[in-house]
Amino acid sequence: MSSVIVSYRETDHTPAIDRVYDDLRHTFGDDLVVFGTHQLAAPGMDPLDGIREQVRAAYCLVVVIGPRWLAEDWMRDTGDPDYVAIETAQDEGVRMIPVLVDDAELPNASKLHGEAVALARTLPVVIDEANTERGLQRLRELVRHSLPESLRDVPPVAPPAPVTPVHMPAQRRETSTDTDDSAGRLPAPIPGMPFLNALIYPFVTDREWLFKLGIATLISLLPLLGNFFVIGYGIRAAQRVRRNEAGLPRWDDFGSDFIRGSTMFVGMIVHVFLFMIPTLIISELLAVAGAIGQFLSLAVVLVFSYFFILMNITAVGNFVITERFAAFFDLQTMLQSVRGQVLRNLTFLLNVYAFATIIVSLVWLGADLLLPSLFVSAVGTIGYYYLVMVWLDKTQPTDAA
Repeated sequence: MSSVIVSYRETDHTPAIDRVYDDLRHTFGDDLVVFGTHQLAAPGMDPLDGIREQVRAAYCLVVVIGPRWLAEDWMRDTGDPDYVAIETAQDEGVRMIPVLVDDAELPNASKLHGEAVALARTLPVVIDEANTERGLQRLRELVRHSLPESLRDVPPVAPPAPVTPVHMPAQRRETSTDTDDSAGRLPAPIPGMPFLNALIYPFVTDREWLFKLGIATLISLLPLLGNFFVIGYGIRAAQRVRRNEAGLPRWDDFGSDFIRGSTMFVGMIVHVFLFMIPTLIISELLAVAGAIGQFLSLAVVLVFSYFFILMNITAVGNFVITERFAAFFDLQTMLQSVRGQVLRNLTFLLNVYAFATIIVSLVWLGADLLLPSLFVSAVGTIGYYYLVMVWLDKTQPTDAA
């Protein structure tokens, strides 16, 4: 039977893991949620074969990671039940959702083995003292999106227990390697006007915003190549927004920033070529047909622009999450994000237009002053990726598996 499987390590078992299971059980029901891979083995068959069979049919695999998740070096034991579950999920295309609890960090790929390396490329759900309810809500959304439509609207089987912090360390914790003590707060959302949140986000989320944006400004002095670094940095900032983490990232990953930024740049160029070039050709062919043709040409441009911009933003968001170039060609996901809810889509496009107008106007006003213009451009880059995350939350809250 298809299910939502929660994988955890017994040596890593803490009340935080029980809290995750209880929340999923209350939300989706005991019959749907399986707690622990040891419960997957069926009588009369090889235990590992039973795990493979159950995971292959699962809706998703929730991998709860605590500080001792990699203890005992089990990752290199290809017969370990949790390793088999992760390997099967990756091989069969079953969504994996890593969940970090108790101050844990996502393991580096070098510490993982085989198919489990995919976990290191997947943005996790962070459940900590500061965002317990937000983290659990995010996990519910991801699990619900993995279910067939007939199961997504099933009401909770019992009222969830009151949310209390799952871990309360004496000192301020770090949720990722990018976090530092300069972190301030995420901007409070202004209903209906995410463009304003995007504008203020770099300034209110980090007390060292001037230093970090100043570095982005100076790097932008490098012709073209500097833009790649800033784009890659903006992607990392967006990943922090996705994890509900305050603070801009440190400037400590220049090589990866350059790779992210250049890949994003190439992906955007490919998108323009694949979507906009055919649009322009069709509109030009219609334009030669007189007044009616010109009207149809304008209509084609407007309709294609509507779909292209939203699909492009979706592709950018999926790349931010997965860092896979294939995100730019995931046509099914892009179309799903655009279909229906025209008013929502138009409202978001107006926010994008308002944000772009403000940034471009400020750059134009300071055109004679190089450094201020580059500073505003850096703010625009980071703010744009903030808007991308807002769009992804409005459409399809997916993490790559």
